[in-house]
Amino acid sequence: KAAQQLEIGIWQGAAPFGTGFLSNDGAQDETGADASAMKDFTEVTFATALDSGDILAGLNAVYASAAANLSQMLTKPGFGFYMNAQTYSFYCQALASATTFQSLGAAGNFDALTYMGFPIYVCPGMFNDVIVATYPENLVFGTNNATDWTEVRLIPTYEFDGSDNIRVVMNFAVGVQVAVPSDGVYGSTVWS
Repeated sequence: KAAQQLEIGIWQGAAPFGTGFLSNDGAQDETGADASAMKDFTEVTFATALDSGDILAGLNAVYASAAANLSQMLTKPGFGFYMNAQTYSFYCQALASATTFQSLGAAGNFDALTYMGFPIYVCPGMFNDVIVATYPENLVFGTNNATDWTEVRLIPTYEFDGSDNIRVVMNFAVGVQVAVPSDGVYGSTVWS
């Protein structure tokens, strides 16, 4: 549960986490995106929410923007596309229905799919209808793990209330930032 909540904070932001990669307030809107860690990425607008019918158009729009505006980024090690599991599933559906994909005998192989030869990174904490193009070294996550301020405690509540519960208390600081603020493309429905 702690890891799941941390993944959401990393991407979506909001209290007590602070600024995330995609938003600073946990909301998928332009206000949050304009204050996010990726606020300087090139914006690509998706006209509607993504589904299996238009996921290829969404990926193509993000890729085309990267190729036109940030072509040097395409040669960075690990350059790829970031999306959540729902968006990735739409991509899988689109490929599964494509005749050429099926004729290649790949219809049953949905592990480690790529787009235009670039990897797709599935990030559970991301919003729906978002595709980001950048490279892993550009997305920086930091923590104060090596300080005395970090603490994890188990509170055995069963000793106090007779339940089968144990509470976990964690005290640490984390944050995200983008190493090169303009090296990325942020595709979403939030841009006006």
